[in-house]
Amino acid sequence: MMIVYRYAGRAMVLSLPAPIWAGLVEAVQDRRLDGLGGEWLAWAPSGGRAQIADGYVLLAYKDQDHPDAWLPHSVWQQIVAVVRAHAIDCLPVIESVAREEAALPAPGVGP
Repeated sequence: MMIVYRYAGRAMVLSLPAPIWAGLVEAVQDRRLDGLGGEWLAWAPSGGRAQIADGYVLLAYKDQDHPDAWLPHSVWQQIVAVVRAHAIDCLPVIESVAREEAALPAPGVGP
């Protein structure tokens, strides 16, 4: 799943593997991440964790000692609202898009 958003005047990309995205969607819908704060909160039995730090939501799903992805808390809140409203349930699946064609910045752009 690729989420493209604009923050502080820059186009940003959050790229998550499909199983990670599916787990996050389930955790958001089940409200397991409602208590998200400054401490790591588990959202998946396989070790997925999240926390808020310095205005960003940090997601760890590969390396439990370091975040694998992060995004501004305000963007996270919008994602949560869209997921809970089921507004993304029927989006088409795009198997592959050349990053150059889409003019997207490289993944991993963050604080």
